[in-house]
Amino acid sequence: MYTSMLVLLLHVTTPTASTELLAGSYHALPGELTEVVLYYPGGEVLQRGYMLDGEKTGEWITYAINGDVTAKAYYEAGEKTGVWKVFDEEGNIAYKIKYRDGKKLWARSFDDDGNQTAMTYK
Repeated sequence: MYTSMLVLLLHVTTPTASTELLAGSYHALPGELTEVVLYYPGGEVLQRGYMLDGEKTGEWITYAINGDVTAKAYYEAGEKTGVWKVFDEEGNIAYKIKYRDGKKLWARSFDDDGNQTAMTYK
C-alpha cells in the first residue's frame, strides 16, 4: 500500500532552459511507500516517483510540459541503479546510462535511427 502526496513546484525557468525545483515537502510515515508527484506551475505533471523512508525508490519518470516522457530513472534506497533512459523530442532513446550502487558504470548515446553513436565507461 502506498500514500499519495502532492509536492508543489515553486519555480520553473524558461521553457527552453532546464527545470529547477527550488522547494517542496512531503510527509510519510516510516516504512510507508509514498507516491511523489511534482507539477509545473500550470498544473502539468513534471515528475512522478516513489519515496520510502525518505529515500527515492523504484522508477522515477520525468515529463515535458506537453506530457511526453523525457526520462526514466531508477533508485534503490536513494541510490541510482539500473539503466536510465533519456528520450529526445520524438520519443526516441537519446541516452542510456547504467548505474549500480549509485555509481555510473557506462553511458551510451544514440542517433535518431536508434544506432549507438558513443559509449563511455566510468
